[in-house]
Amino acid sequence: MIRSALLFLALTACASPPSEKDSPTTPASCSDADDDADGLTGCEEEELGLDPASADTDGDGTPDGDELACLSDPLDADETCYACGWLRSDPGTLVSTGSAEGDTVANLTFVDQCGDSVDLWDFAGQWRLAFLTTQWCGACLEEAMELEAWGETYRADTGVDFGYLLVLFQDVWAEAPTGETAVDYAAEIGATTLPVLADTEQAIVEFTPFEGSPLPGKCLFSPEMVMVECWSGHSGIEELYEVMERHAR
Repeated sequence: MIRSALLFLALTACASPPSEKDSPTTPASCSDADDDADGLTGCEEEELGLDPASADTDGDGTPDGDELACLSDPLDADETCYACGWLRSDPGTLVSTGSAEGDTVANLTFVDQCGDSVDLWDFAGQWRLAFLTTQWCGACLEEAMELEAWGETYRADTGVDFGYLLVLFQDVWAEAPTGETAVDYAAEIGATTLPVLADTEQAIVEFTPFEGSPLPGKCLFSPEMVMVECWSGHSGIEELYEVMERHAR
C-alpha cells in the first residue's frame, strides 16, 4: 500500500508541476528496522497490516514473525503455532467431497501428542500416508515404530515431499482415545517428527474407505487431501509408495 501511494504521488507530480496553491505533503515513512524484535521490519509489518510497535499484534502469546513462519495468522488471536511444530498448511480452498477413494477427505479434528487440537487439512501441501490404528494392536505398534525411519529413507531415495501421519481411533480398552492416548503412544514408539493424532470422535472410519479392520489401515492423501488409495492390513506399504511415485511425477 505504501509503495502504491508513493508511486501515485510520483506520477501525479510528473503529470502536472506544482503551483503556488499546492501544499505538498511528505508521505509517512516506515522503518527498515525490527523495532519490536518480532523478526519483521516495520515496513514488512505495515504492508501485512501488523502493528510495528508490537511484537505480538493479535496478543496470542506468539511473536508475529514466528506465526508467519508456522503459517499461522498473526491477526487471529484464536490461531497460533502448533506446539509440536506442524505447519498450518490448510490453503483455505479445500472442499470435502466424500469418503471414497478419489474424494477430498473431510477436515477432521484430532488431538496430537503435544495436546493441541489439530485440523487434518493443516497437513496439506505434501503427500501424506495415514497409518490408522489402535493403541491395543501390538503388531501395529511394532510397525508404527518403523514409520519415521521408513519415511526418512523414502524421502532420501526418491525426493518426494512426503510424510506419515499416525491416527489412533481406539485406546487400549477399545474406547475412544484421548489426548493422553496420543502422548503415551508417541512416547512408546519414540516419535520425534511423526504426528501422532488421537481421533477422539472416532471419525476416521466414517470418513475414509477404511472400515476399522483388518489393522492397520493405510490411506494415501495427495497434497490436495484427495484420498488416492486406501489399504488394510500389514502389507501394502510398498504398493502405496509406488502409487505415490506415479502420481507425484
